[in-house]
This record gives sequence, structure tokens and C-alpha cells, in this order.
Amino acid sequence: MSRKEDSLQTRERLLIAAFNNFYEFGFQSPSLEKISRSASVSRGAAYWHFENKSQIFKEVIKEVLSKIQLEKEKIIQNDQWDFQEKTARLIHVPTKHLKNFKFLQQSMQTLETEAEFSEVYQEIQASKLRLYQFFETGLLTIGCEASQASELASLFYTYFEGMYVSGIPKEVKPTYKLSVINNNLEIIFSQLKKIL
Repeated sequence: MSRKEDSLQTRERLLIAAFNNFYEFGFQSPSLEKISRSASVSRGAAYWHFENKSQIFKEVIKEVLSKIQLEKEKIIQNDQWDFQEKTARLIHVPTKHLKNFKFLQQSMQTLETEAEFSEVYQEIQASKLRLYQFFETGLLTIGCEASQASELASLFYTYFEGMYVSGIPKEVKPTYKLSVINNNLEIIFSQLKKIL
């Protein structure tokens, strides 16, 4: 294995260990030294890849956000699905990436309050806005009036956000299936067709 490959593997192990530590303990508790021990990497190697805990935290956030955005983009760009199918699949995304979404959710307080993370916080906010705008634009495209499109886009967006909130009762979790989401959207879209 080349030094470059070895370095990339070390970096990846650090990012995985950092994700697990931040997920379990939040931003404040784990140190870069603790993360390096969790990754079975020397302290020096950890500091060679990341200057401090804040930098690795930012990298973990960016990596998680990138995975989620890629998943959403695959759905949005798929020409085989209509707007209703894309909406159902987008709303279902959090259930397929639950740990990543929960990690972002629990990291938001740190991102909102610490100025050093303002850039990543803005990236997350922009991602959320793009999703809302996708819903709104899609609804306008199928003939909804602007106010109606705005209201329904808010509903779809809230449905998406609700798929990963903490403390969901166990009785509710079984209904977080793509088929159930499709059935709910079918009711909404069939009503829309009647009034458009």
C-alpha cells in the first residue's frame, strides 16, 4: 500500500471515529486525542490530518451533508419519476439515513451558536431551503396557485423534517415506509387534481 493510500485510510478512520464520538457525546466532550484513540491512530497522525477538534467536526458535518445531498439529487434528477414520486422518495430519505440526520439535528445547536461553524451552518440552511424550493416549484409546475404551492411545500418539508425528529413513539415508526408516504401523497395529489 502506498503512503498516499495509507494516509487516506488513516483520515477516513479518523472521520468515522469522530462521527461516532460526536454522535454519542456531542461536540464538547470528545477531544481530538480521544478520537485518535478510537480510530487506533496516533495523536501525531490525527494532528497531521486535522489541526484541531473543530476542523474534524466541520469535515464530518460536510461529509454527512454531502451524502444526504447526493441522495436527494439522485431522486430530483431521475427522469423516470414524476413530481409526486420524487416527493415521496425525498420524504423517505431520512429513514434510510437516520443516524446521519440525527447527527445533524443534534449538532445544530453547536453550529448555530459557535461562530467558527457559521459556514457549515449556512450550507445546511441552504440545503434545507433548496428542498423547500423543489417542493414549491414542483407544485407550481403542476398548476397550484402560489399561496397553495407555498402552503403544501411547507407541509411536505415539515413531513421530511419530521421523519428524523427525536423521541418518535415506537407505535409511529412502522408507518415511516415509502408505501405509506405514497398513499398519503396520493390522497393529497388526487384532491389537487380535482381543484386544478
